[in-house]
Amino acid sequence: MPEIPEAERRLHCKFLYLAGLEVRAGTPVPDGMECWVILAATHARFVHRGPIHRIGETMGAIYGGWLPKSGYLPGSTPELERYDSRFKGDTPDSELEILVSAVTA
Repeated sequence: MPEIPEAERRLHCKFLYLAGLEVRAGTPVPDGMECWVILAATHARFVHRGPIHRIGETMGAIYGGWLPKSGYLPGSTPELERYDSRFKGDTPDSELEILVSAVTA
């Protein structure tokens, strides 16, 4: 996984976003793409329901509400978002899953 420079990790207004899919080990990587290995970890699973423009509210509830009270700390693996047939963009009936890596405090 590419290392994010220390200065960028401290900025609260930036994040690294990537789209990906699971492949078997040894699968050739097309030109212009990268292969990231995401290690197995414990994740807390949340569902964002509603328009995508309101995802910040869900993230606030996770990181500002649930996580501090949960007995867990953020883990070291990336946060994952799963978009499937339930995702309908900026509509009220849209859903996506958010998986937050968590370790026992």
